[in-house]
Amino acid sequence: MKIILAFDSFKGCLSAPLACEAAALGVRRVCPDAEVVQLPLSDGGEGLVECLVHALELRQWQLAECDEILYFYSYAVLDKCVL
Repeated sequence: MKIILAFDSFKGCLSAPLACEAAALGVRRVCPDAEVVQLPLSDGGEGLVECLVHALELRQWQLAECDEILYFYSYAVLDKCVL
């Protein structure tokens, strides 16, 4: 049996890759012989970089900036393109 897990993030709670991983653990517990495929999704919002990092096996970087409020940014580099 092949099971495809395709989740978007649960805003503020769980990223798409972590949601897929959590579901995969549950599926493997119930159906240990199943082939589990994880396909984290993003609608282009805050989880996009993390989904690209997962899909393309890139390294993710984080940057913090403080201008009265602390902001965090995530990015990855593919060839010479910053994602």
